[in-house]
Amino acid sequence: MIYGDTFLIKPKDRLFDRHLWVVISDPRTDAQRILIVNLTTWNRDKDSACILKPGDHPFIHHTTCVSYQDAKIVKDSFLEQGLRFGLIFPQEPASDDLVEAIIRGAGISPFLPLGCRDVLVQQKLLEE
Repeated sequence: MIYGDTFLIKPKDRLFDRHLWVVISDPRTDAQRILIVNLTTWNRDKDSACILKPGDHPFIHHTTCVSYQDAKIVKDSFLEQGLRFGLIFPQEPASDDLVEAIIRGAGISPFLPLGCRDVLVQQKLLEE
């Protein structure tokens, strides 16, 4: 997977997770620490650091936000195994503009875990 790739994950207990995941760091820079975030339906109780609308990505059909609190750092091997075993389903890649908006939101979200922010800072995708 590369920067901007999106995918669905098949959880153990359901056919599909309803959340689209987005790769927002560069696996070529650090394949051991890849930052992924998911998108979820927005409401007033959720993080508003990055609110998305239909048209921002083909998967988005209503007002959506990035769930920074659920951000994960994964290894390339996790993503590759998921693809190989049919647990990860690639979707339409995110545009550079969309990924940049998600990264900007990561910079202002109070919910992004500290280790996740470090990945973006080390890759010079986000300022300290």
